[in-house]
Amino acid sequence: MAQAPDTREKVLKPHARYNAPAEVVVDPSLTPGQKQAALDNLEQDARRMEESAAEGMAGGRRAGTDGPSSDLHEVLEARDALAQPPVEVAYRIVIGDLRQCLANAPAERRHLVEQALRALEAHRSAIPTLTSGQPDPRSAQYQAEAREEAAKEKLDP
Repeated sequence: MAQAPDTREKVLKPHARYNAPAEVVVDPSLTPGQKQAALDNLEQDARRMEESAAEGMAGGRRAGTDGPSSDLHEVLEARDALAQPPVEVAYRIVIGDLRQCLANAPAERRHLVEQALRALEAHRSAIPTLTSGQPDPRSAQYQAEAREEAAKEKLDP
């Protein structure tokens, strides 16, 4: 089945349609496979940006865009979110937003944001399916750590 032009653009040129990789994860118009392909494209872009920056080239924003750039860390977090159950994704997004609010909250409101964070984190930890304590082997972070460990073993036989 052929993809609609709008969907095709979202997958092949996600940087043109989304301001952040997390937006790909929550787009209801994409299938999980399409989301994975879009994140693959964002990851390639982010890795190219890092390589360019390492070579001393100017970076930060992609050519032709005014929006924020997607760094590799954001893409890997989005991949991790895609591998999580939807409820876990919601918790991660809300808790992340609250942490950002906490950093910018006026002193008289900080205690309210802290209270909300503690309540959400307590509720989240009470749900056993969300906090099994075992890393998800499909997550980008787990895979990156596994590659790093394998590389260390090669250096130290």
